[in-house]
Amino acid sequence: LLPDPTEGGNYRALLNNFGRGNRDDDPRTYDSSIVQALSLLNDANIVSRVRNSNPASTVAKTLVATKDPGAIADALYLATLSRYPDVGERNTAIAYLKSGDLTKKTEDLQFALLNKLEFLFN
Repeated sequence: LLPDPTEGGNYRALLNNFGRGNRDDDPRTYDSSIVQALSLLNDANIVSRVRNSNPASTVAKTLVATKDPGAIADALYLATLSRYPDVGERNTAIAYLKSGDLTKKTEDLQFALLNKLEFLFN
């Protein structure tokens, strides 16, 4: 049996905000909206996935593997945007990561990348 496209558990509202259709008669919409932007900024499912306290998060896995700001920047860009940062992005990320608590700054960088237009459209 195929899963019911109206299901989604904790992710139902998030999926609906991004224009999910169903497999029968309601096609997916690709229109963007303020609700989508607000969901990425505030949805509990998104926010919990960038916390170091979540051992399954990219942030937690990256910080276990390395404390080097350059390696962290590379890993987060690759995991989130499927590419390495360019020179300017990398230098900005390294400077940011060095400017305070590494864990908090890494969470912030991951959150910023998830809210980048490139993430939404690639």
